[in-house]
Amino acid sequence: MRFFYAPIVQPLHQLDSEESKHMLRVLRAEVGEEFHLIDGQGGLYKGLLIQANKRECVLETSLVRREAKPEVEFTLAIAPTKSSDR
Repeated sequence: MRFFYAPIVQPLHQLDSEESKHMLRVLRAEVGEEFHLIDGQGGLYKGLLIQANKRECVLETSLVRREAKPEVEFTLAIAPTKSSDR
């Protein structure tokens, strides 16, 4: 599965130029391929690539599922080492 992050997912979602370039050049995507979008709020969307060029790609999206907010808050803290060579 190929995932892309988008804080706001529209029914016809347009990727910015950097993400479009990555989709076409690195992933070698073609019109008709499926991708998944996540919104960081528990939403998982399926997207069908309907338009593709270097400057913008357009995905037709539909909601697959929405996860409920977890009951327990979780915070992760990372303590980097003093030396960058470790």
